Amino acid sequence: MLLLEFRPRRARGSREVARARVLKRMALSAVFALPIGVATLIAGIALT
Repeated sequence: MLLLEFRPRRARGSREVARARVLKRMALSAVFALPIGVATLIAGIALT
């Protein structure tokens, strides 16, 4: 179900297309933010 939301082509109507784009952007930012957060946590623990 979530995979359908990440594909703007599968969405019906302009409202669903906009929601799919927002969810795709959120997913991409989460993919990049998670490793950065983990690296920051490890660096913080290592420095203390």
